[in-house]
Amino acid sequence: MSVSDLVQRFRPNLLLETNEPFVEESWSSLKIGCEELKVQGNCTRCGAVCTNPTKGVREAEPLATLTQNREITQFGIYVEISNPAMVLKRGDIIQPVFK
Repeated sequence: MSVSDLVQRFRPNLLLETNEPFVEESWSSLKIGCEELKVQGNCTRCGAVCTNPTKGVREAEPLATLTQNREITQFGIYVEISNPAMVLKRGDIIQPVFK
């Protein structure tokens, strides 16, 4: 499944590329410039992400792969924005703060 397909299914507000699977679960916050987004918790996914957005039918993927080595269906994190007027721009440097 392509990244584009996954983005359609998971509908993230912010997509970060990392080298380690599920590394976001070890973050306490994200710093973007002088702003900080506090991690509120992991995002538990339901079967809706298995609905093919083009065909409208349920498939086993991507949850089958996500749960292959884990017994939970968590993928991604929720963050709290400290400044509602914050504006993100492509190319902004994002620094994770680890727990």
